[in-house]
Amino acid sequence: MSYKQKPWLKYYHKNISEYSDMHEGSMTDLLRRAAKAFGDQTAFNFLPEKVVLS
Repeated sequence: MSYKQKPWLKYYHKNISEYSDMHEGSMTDLLRRAAKAFGDQTAFNFLPEKVVLS
């Protein structure tokens, strides 16, 4: 099996494309845009704490 055969695609959900728009910029830029777009929504839960990006 080779990279060109893309064997991982069989594990993708049917609604997931093998092609994706990639973010161009730094991780800091990405997090700033996410904070601006999603404000006080929960980013993730860690144990009893809720983490937000704003």
